[in-house]
Amino acid sequence: KAVNREEACLYAFNTLKATMVEYDNSNSITVNGITITNKSAAKDMTCVEGKGNDGKIKEDGKVQFAEKYFPDLKADSATDDLGHPATKWMWKKDKIGTYATKADETYTLTDTYAIGKNAKYADLLAVLQDEDFTDNESLSLSAKIDDKTVTTKVYVNGVKVDADDINGTAVQNALKNAAKGGTTVELYYNDDDKDAVDYVVILNYSIDEIKDVSTKLTKDQKKDGATCKIKVGGKWFLDNDVAGFDSKTYVEDAYLLYILKNATEMSASQIAEEITGTVTATKGDDKATIGGTQYKYVDGVEIKVEDEGSFYLNVAGQIAKTDTDSKSDNYAYIYNLKTKTNEINDDGVKATTVTAYYVTADGTKGSAVVDTDVVVTKVDDKTTKTTIYYADTKVEVKANTVIAFSINGDKELVYEEPKDDISETAVTGAISKSKANGTDSDTQFIFTWVDGSTQKVATKTGYKNVSIDDETQYFTVTKSGKSDILYVFVTDDNGTVSSDTKYAVTLDETPSTTKNGDDTIYTYDVVIDGEETTLSSKNTKLTLTKGEAFSYVLDGEYVDSYKPLSYVKADGTKNYVTVTVDGKDKQFNLDDDVKAIYTVTLEYKSEAAYNKAIETATLGLADLDSVMVSEGADVDSENWVAYKVDGDDLAVLYVVDFVY
Repeated sequence: KAVNREEACLYAFNTLKATMVEYDNSNSITVNGITITNKSAAKDMTCVEGKGNDGKIKEDGKVQFAEKYFPDLKADSATDDLGHPATKWMWKKDKIGTYATKADETYTLTDTYAIGKNAKYADLLAVLQDEDFTDNESLSLSAKIDDKTVTTKVYVNGVKVDADDINGTAVQNALKNAAKGGTTVELYYNDDDKDAVDYVVILNYSIDEIKDVSTKLTKDQKKDGATCKIKVGGKWFLDNDVAGFDSKTYVEDAYLLYILKNATEMSASQIAEEITGTVTATKGDDKATIGGTQYKYVDGVEIKVEDEGSFYLNVAGQIAKTDTDSKSDNYAYIYNLKTKTNEINDDGVKATTVTAYYVTADGTKGSAVVDTDVVVTKVDDKTTKTTIYYADTKVEVKANTVIAFSINGDKELVYEEPKDDISETAVTGAISKSKANGTDSDTQFIFTWVDGSTQKVATKTGYKNVSIDDETQYFTVTKSGKSDILYVFVTDDNGTVSSDTKYAVTLDETPSTTKNGDDTIYTYDVVIDGEETTLSSKNTKLTLTKGEAFSYVLDGEYVDSYKPLSYVKADGTKNYVTVTVDGKDKQFNLDDDVKAIYTVTLEYKSEAAYNKAIETATLGLADLDSVMVSEGADVDSENWVAYKVDGDDLAVLYVVDFVY
């Protein structure tokens, strides 16, 4: 039958490793049309052991197929990053890869096989010799085979226990202390004696939350193949330095089981299984029942009855981390309320209905009916007072406030207890690149203001990128128990407040078109903050040119206004640029301290187009083949630059590099 690609590759691979055979005799005779063949039995093709190509695949004095026909291919014994016995394949001097041998047995230690002073087992060997565990009570970590002593090699998280004596202190300590609940143990048996173990690989996974995922990479990191980075345990790891990385599941807030290779690399990782629900019972100080199933939880984890949230399991199925804080970090600024009294609601009942209009921490506008309790209190015999609270709270529903919220199954806005500290009333104070006022480079600023009949929204990250005067009101959200200001919601009724303008470079001037209800959405491929991404407009096409840099302001998630940036060529003899500021020409020197934030590389379709672009006094954006944006550049007297002017300072945003 036909074979699939995987099977064909396997057959070819096995052929490369196969030992060739030969025949001493092979002759035939034909009598009356019948051919009789005399062929001796096949025997392995031999060579001088260790000579010639012997050892390229296997040093055994025999000729493997690849040793004869592919002499530049070589397989050497090795260990991988986790200590597994492996094969390192080379082609001439180029490394193809190191591939682990599959373990003969793999076990995960649970409570049943606890090791320790007061436990059932003194060390890992005692566990391995338990018939219920390996079904081999004769298992040995040191054996004599053909008068040779074979001592087990022990690896813990990829690090070899540096001792040849299985009874030595280092190995014994590893066998007693390295293996514990949640440990994976892999065994590799000796080929000649299945009671002897050549390798014991002990794997202990750490667990931490992925706090952040970012695509902001350096040019060199991208060149090395990285596409993003994740923040785990307070450190950043590039995706191509994380074994097992999967962009679909390695997302913010997921919990990761991992083994470190070094400070910047993980040699193994996987997403921890998540259990959600409420703890209905506990037993002792290490067992909890969630959703009808009892789970063991490890030392350091505290769980009580009625805890509700997410519980994360280690490789042994034990709870290793919990996230049972019911408080919310989903924040919004309520900028307006619409109240309808004694009108029929969606249930057909006359009631008071409040609709909140809000802006979330990511700069998205929204509106929803509020889940409320309407409380009528008697002031005197003739007067009553109606107060509208968020349901099940004594928090009054008001505009011009910041709250933590969620949207329930009825699409109502629900008040939640905030995870962080929210300023209850608006505060003032200047914030700018020279006045942090408690904010930092990671603080998210959300600006919202009225422009005619429209509520506008813009966002910015970092205090250096905003300008807020002493009289502007804003609300802050500060990390609970710390001084870190996470969000600043800035509001002003007269429309004079907005964030600094954002900048982008067009990669493709032709948008993709989609529908969102009655709206037509035009989406463009651009580069923002050095990252390839998209930018969308609603119902209006943008007039963009491939390779062009432009500024823009967002209204929610869509472009509200935009403007092409001016490119100017520096004076080749005097090393300065002349730009127009407030209607007047102004010169700015390009000294050694002037750096571009990004380089725009324009690749032309032909040498003629390239020559035209660099020889004329006009920046050439026609006949472009591709556009690329990379971080940083030195600025010299011949460069074309795009810039912004901030007072007496010139900031070079982009410098142009021409190639073909």
